[in-house]
Amino acid sequence: TGVQTCALPISHDAIQPVVENALVHGDGKVLLEIHPLREDEAWMTVSDSGEGMSVEQAGRFLDPGQNAPVIHAGGAPCLGLATAQGAARAMACEWRLAGRSSKGLALSLVPLNATRT
Repeated sequence: TGVQTCALPISHDAIQPVVENALVHGDGKVLLEIHPLREDEAWMTVSDSGEGMSVEQAGRFLDPGQNAPVIHAGGAPCLGLATAQGAARAMACEWRLAGRSSKGLALSLVPLNATRT
């Protein structure tokens, strides 16, 4: 298959927390997929093989309207995914739950006007 290239300005604040979360909560293996939509848009998915989370848990991290803080077992607030979502929205994108299971989680960074599910 051929390699496609595109130049997209992406904030590290939108990606780093998600990749770090996948490394910390997964088994150390992270799959990063980038699918060009158009010359100036792409769909990016970060997947891990950790414990996974429910739709409700993911929603608490990804929905900026949620006011209840998410707390780690040690008592510290979980800020990484919320920070990534805020940075993504500043780029007219958002993180969406792309897949989940008892062994892993996949989140996709997509343009706000994207229709792919």
